[in-house]
Amino acid sequence: MRRVLFLCTGNYYRSRYCEAIFAAEAKRRGVDWRAFSRGLWRGPSPHERPLSSHTHDALASRRIAYAEAGRMPRRAMEGDFEAAAHIVAVNEREHRPEIELRFPAWRHRVEHWTVDDVDRLDAADALPRLERQVTALLVRLERGICAA
Repeated sequence: MRRVLFLCTGNYYRSRYCEAIFAAEAKRRGVDWRAFSRGLWRGPSPHERPLSSHTHDALASRRIAYAEAGRMPRRAMEGDFEAAAHIVAVNEREHRPEIELRFPAWRHRVEHWTVDDVDRLDAADALPRLERQVTALLVRLERGICAA
């Protein structure tokens, strides 16, 4: 089974939302892809709880069950890039420098989106934007347009 890796800074909000939306939509569409997510932070984990309330509430309002909701954020490792057939970083400005520094061998395989974190873009705007991006990605994967 092919897997898509969603990356954000803390693996707490945006990448986790993408992972959950992707899983629900892939299942609904019968797409033979699975999603997982990781964060690009350095140092101690920036979060003490498993999941952003923005992500939790948005998924609950959509009645999307998220099996990974109780797990703590996970930091990206080399093996995560190796396990992915497609890689998405949700904000190019934030994530490209970190990927180029820590995972340079993978920099040409990462698709970059432009969805800011809550300090720059309200969740009410960011989450629908992420959902549209995930849906568009699924369509491309269904059609075999993305590199796998």
